[in-house]
Amino acid sequence: MRKFADKIRRILAGWLLVLFVGYLAGATLFYHTHIVNGIRITHSHPYSQTPDTGNHTHTTTGFATIAQLTLILMLAASFYASLRTFALRAARMKPCHTPIHFVRAVSVPSLRAPPVH
Repeated sequence: MRKFADKIRRILAGWLLVLFVGYLAGATLFYHTHIVNGIRITHSHPYSQTPDTGNHTHTTTGFATIAQLTLILMLAASFYASLRTFALRAARMKPCHTPIHFVRAVSVPSLRAPPVH
């Protein structure tokens, strides 16, 4: 059973490496900018240039999809960085060796006389 788990772990590690290298290549090698309604949209993805214009275009839906995927990626990266920072700080914290004493609340009758009218 242990050998099977190790085999699965190695296969998964290989696929994650391929996925990371593919993402890194796509993000760095195919960087380009579009100008739509006076707004610059810069992103990266593999594409082939059209023969007539030497360029390619996106639909409005395509731009919305790119924006949503970028947002999801940035939120996931921010969440991971925050979680990792919190985990590292928690791991570095030293336990407190000072004993904690709990005090029971005790009702004490008041020796004060009632007010005189």
